[in-house]
Amino acid sequence: MAGQLRRKRRGGGGIPRAGTQVSHFPSVDAVVVGSVVYDRGNGMVGVVLGTTAVDVTLKRPTGYEWRTHYWLLLAGTAHDQHQLVALAGLHRTRLRGRAG
Repeated sequence: MAGQLRRKRRGGGGIPRAGTQVSHFPSVDAVVVGSVVYDRGNGMVGVVLGTTAVDVTLKRPTGYEWRTHYWLLLAGTAHDQHQLVALAGLHRTRLRGRAG
């Protein structure tokens, strides 16, 4: 298989996250705009900006936005919320360093 690219596996690698349930949202209607969620497909935490028929738009404190299928989302935990707050603080610090 030399020279062939391997495709990245989606789904978070199969390692369960500590302190979380292993269930997904039953429908896209169950995903609340403004809530913190964990995207198993990308392995990232984000805030829900909006939903469409089956896709959910997420955003990180750095401004990065992406779309994912609602089936790949888990409800955010207290640790996920803390991670977003820490990421926002780091982003502010980095921006402050560039301005000076």
